[in-house]
Amino acid sequence: MGQEKGLSLSVIIATKDRFEDLARCLRSLTNQSEPPETVIIVDASKKEGLEKIAKHIIGESCSINLIYEKSQPGLTYQRNKGLSLSRDDLVLFLDDDVILDEHYIRELKKIFREDIEGKIGGATGKLMNMFHFHPFSILIRKMFFLSEPGRGEVKKSGAHNLISDQLSRLTEVEWLPGFNQAYRKEVFRFETFDENMYGYSYLEDLDFSYRVGKRYKLVYTPNARIIHYYKDSPQTRLKWYEKQKMYMVNYYYLFKKLLPQRLDYQFCHYWSYLGQIIRSLVLLRNLGALMGTLHGIWINISGKNPLLKKLECK
Repeated sequence: MGQEKGLSLSVIIATKDRFEDLARCLRSLTNQSEPPETVIIVDASKKEGLEKIAKHIIGESCSINLIYEKSQPGLTYQRNKGLSLSRDDLVLFLDDDVILDEHYIRELKKIFREDIEGKIGGATGKLMNMFHFHPFSILIRKMFFLSEPGRGEVKKSGAHNLISDQLSRLTEVEWLPGFNQAYRKEVFRFETFDENMYGYSYLEDLDFSYRVGKRYKLVYTPNARIIHYYKDSPQTRLKWYEKQKMYMVNYYYLFKKLLPQRLDYQFCHYWSYLGQIIRSLVLLRNLGALMGTLHGIWINISGKNPLLKKLECK
């Protein structure tokens, strides 16, 4: 137990051309009541200058070791690269557009310190600016087995329920969101991020954390609070067409990769395709989203999903 109290932590941030977002995130790291031992930035930016900004901000905190690494773009590739540079007991992955409450890291470390038997492999905190769905949207999501606010479950369709900000106690979940997910370093002996995933690796968090959850417990704590400015950061955000096409391609790949291929699972998955179309038409009212969804569905049902060949080779 004494050893657990000394748990060290690396923060890994994969970034690309979002200097202001990252600077804001780094400042919140330096203001932690229990700062991380190491911050690892894996930078795929086309522009130069991020290393200088990071050194200026982290340099103000002499207790934090900064590792800066240039990289080719690709979220899963960048995260695996960051992992290879970490030497600490815990690894915390953050998106570059988050801000942490001052006690965020302290509360996450507490989860692992109190887990004397080491059964908890991963943990996540509470999103303070979570989007709240209209009741009609939730109805559509329930009818077609799409993602909805919940307790972090993974549905038979392959869709993942969000972790509701209404949860008020430590809760076991089935997946962890990519913008704030912490793991014991030992889990990476068994699992790494899948670099085959299409585009900028949409759903990579579901894929990785769900696999980890087969060996370890994954938990949510409402005491580690975080803000994610995912709607306020326009740089490198995809258009709706590309976003939805990418989602459908990766969604099908992960359904095939992670879940049983029983008839009930297959029904839920393909039924959810109709839900995605209705979502684009009725909820989003976005032509780009509709076209991207339809294109992605066609890629899947025509047998042209490029990821399945890679899955067959494993």
